[in-house]
Amino acid sequence: TMKRLIPVFALTLLLAGCINPLSTVTNPVNTSKLYQAELVFDSGVVSFNELKGLCARRVLPSKCRTYVVQGQSLIKKASAADVAARNFVDKSPTLDATNVVQAFTELVSDFQNRVDSLSAMKQ
Repeated sequence: TMKRLIPVFALTLLLAGCINPLSTVTNPVNTSKLYQAELVFDSGVVSFNELKGLCARRVLPSKCRTYVVQGQSLIKKASAADVAARNFVDKSPTLDATNVVQAFTELVSDFQNRVDSLSAMKQ
């Protein structure tokens, strides 16, 4: 009977290795992608604030005010999306964070377009 139980034990150990409840799934959107987007956003905010100052001093054409208002709105939305993405990645490292990180990166892209539009007015 012991000889019959050895294959059963071996099979049990083999299956236990495949179905390990402690194993984790690698998140395809890792924190470095989020961090890269945060760096782009942070540098965009610095540039935006400088350009906003030029707009306020009327160094830039009056059309700049439209981009400033849009940029300020996008900063608020992107900041909230960044917090949501960071919290999701930190609290759920085994879940796919693609959607929350993508929401943030799309807002960063829109914001960067406003910064580029403001910057183009300097020339």
